[in-house]
Amino acid sequence: MATKKRVAATLLAPELPPLVLQWIDQADIRDGATLSNGVFTDLDLSGMIASDIAFDRVVLRHGLFSESQIRLGQLLDARFDGCDLANARWEKTHGQRVEMLGCRLVGFSLVDGQCSNLLLQRCNGESARFWNSSLRDARFEHCSLKTASFENTDLSGVVFHNCDLSGADLRGAKLAGTDLRGCTLEGINVALADLRGAILEPAQLGLLAALLGVEVRELAES
Repeated sequence: MATKKRVAATLLAPELPPLVLQWIDQADIRDGATLSNGVFTDLDLSGMIASDIAFDRVVLRHGLFSESQIRLGQLLDARFDGCDLANARWEKTHGQRVEMLGCRLVGFSLVDGQCSNLLLQRCNGESARFWNSSLRDARFEHCSLKTASFENTDLSGVVFHNCDLSGADLRGAKLAGTDLRGCTLEGINVALADLRGAILEPAQLGLLAALLGVEVRELAES
């Protein structure tokens, strides 16, 4: 039986049994399909439109999901390694113990999704959209999230570690306990009230002054 491994204080890694390389006819991946218990390499689902697809205890390496439209997707113990999800739109996706490592997420959309124990590491998520979703027990590490949008998404307790959030939109997001230390926040779009409970470092406090409309000057500049 696979054991639960923690990759951070409260983050659980995917529970993956010994996996072997598997092959599936891409024509068989349609509504209601399940991919399980294997390693799938170079799977091309770009442009696919489908619903109720499940990824269960799988490793997906260098898969192509760009421009895909998936509704009611289920991700359980899944690792995406070097996959391309650019401009994909996934709606009402539920994920548990999911890792995305070195993935291309430019323009990716997660809408009305719920994910827990989610790790995004060294991903390019510029202009990605995480809308009206819940990301609990999640961690973003060394990700480019320039102009990404997290509008109305629950980010409570999420850790952003050394991420570039320049120009990101956090309006309406829940940020209680969200750790933004070490991140680039230049031009971020967020209301002062939305930042209540967020964790910042002293060097980022100028952001608060900007939101208050306060100009900060050294005494010698008077």
